[in-house]
Amino acid sequence: MTITQTSERTTRAFHDDHFIDGEWMRSASATRTPVIDPTTELVWGEVPDASAADLDRAVGAAHRAFRSGQWSGLRAEDRAVVIRRLADELEARGVEMSLVITSENGSPVAETSNAAAHSAGILRYYAGLAEWFDAPDNRPFEGDASRYTSVSREAVGVAALIAPWNFPLSQITLKIAPAMVAGCTVVLKPSEIAPINAMILAEMECNETARRLREGRHGGGDGLFALEDGLAILIATAGTGVDSP
Repeated sequence: MTITQTSERTTRAFHDDHFIDGEWMRSASATRTPVIDPTTELVWGEVPDASAADLDRAVGAAHRAFRSGQWSGLRAEDRAVVIRRLADELEARGVEMSLVITSENGSPVAETSNAAAHSAGILRYYAGLAEWFDAPDNRPFEGDASRYTSVSREAVGVAALIAPWNFPLSQITLKIAPAMVAGCTVVLKPSEIAPINAMILAEMECNETARRLREGRHGGGDGLFALEDGLAILIATAGTGVDSP
């Protein structure tokens, strides 16, 4: 994926790829959705519509990544390290994200200029829950302190996440952060109106995985994050037609 800035307020992002299995893959679909700047009504980007084959590849990669244990098998505190690094990179690219989101949904720069920092804060908040996730949770029986129920928290599997066009980056991080800290792998369907910010975020996740591999550290792994639609959980902020065929 390539995003080029052609002037102070103009960005172009035309591509044919989905982010699946840790890399950008050419879509099996020939259909494309234009990305339109609401302020100019000009097409400045284009994204591929996922086919059934693309979807199968994304879900399959997420399942393999989950079953491998590279991510789900880590302690939550170790997963939190990756999530905090992702937050740092996201915040560092705040100007780029502001430009992209404004060009996608028409929100004023005064609002989108804080989108990356706000979303980074969401990632850090959920990373901060990692200690609670790993902590022992023994709940004594009422009236008998010698007996207790022990509660453990485990990742449920692959999470399908559907995000809307308004406040797109915040809505995406609100979904991926808890899923990732819990150890789930995710398949994300961003809004067709505002898809480019999600692709930048996927690129950041890919960079973080590569960095951990260069350092000889485990965790992350191909298939942790896929941009598409066997899913274990569905989390959606969308219109009433989200389940329409």
